[in-house]
Amino acid sequence: MRPILIGTGFHAGLESHDEQVNFLLGYWLSNTRSPIVIIDNSYVGLPKSDGRIQIFRIRNNLGYTGDRNVVRGNRIMGWSMSWILPAMVAYSENCDFIYKEQDCLAFGDWVPVVRGNGRGFRCGRYSRMDAEQSLFFLERDFIPDFVSAYLSLKQSDLDMLPESKGPAAAKLCGITDYFFDMPFGRERPLTIYKDRPWYAQRFTPEELQQVKEAGLI
Repeated sequence: MRPILIGTGFHAGLESHDEQVNFLLGYWLSNTRSPIVIIDNSYVGLPKSDGRIQIFRIRNNLGYTGDRNVVRGNRIMGWSMSWILPAMVAYSENCDFIYKEQDCLAFGDWVPVVRGNGRGFRCGRYSRMDAEQSLFFLERDFIPDFVSAYLSLKQSDLDMLPESKGPAAAKLCGITDYFFDMPFGRERPLTIYKDRPWYAQRFTPEELQQVKEAGLI
């Protein structure tokens, strides 16, 4: 079984920069195994690494699919590049790859659940979209095929959301069974489990406080 490299992207506006840096280098980093590759697309930039993480600074902002004011023209936007670039680093380093979004925390023995049998692509479920991709797995030898299939989709990330492109790319590669069974991702409400793996993103202050009170962070 190959080692795992974990990748993420980091973006923060000027007003939210300090808060998001504190979350990433505090809660997220202590919740995440190394080695780690971060694609830093924030306005200010992350501080220098402590050695656990490798930071790639991308100063041009390709845009975010949730921003209605974004200028059209970039077929591949910021979120997609935040996993494609570290996935290729994982391939180069002969590692399997896990993407763990900058606001995603996972608890319990979650890596074996996400990895499963270690084949192909695995992601979470979300009732409002085709997939939940704040946490997903790519097998090392499958990375070039998956990236190629993802990039072959002609629609922009605005016209076909990445949560649809991931499953579509998997199906182009012949994979139809790609969901792992672990709550919650974006689903709510949360149950703060101490005895089973779970993950979530977009924590509210109240949810984060519940996690703290449970002694998980």
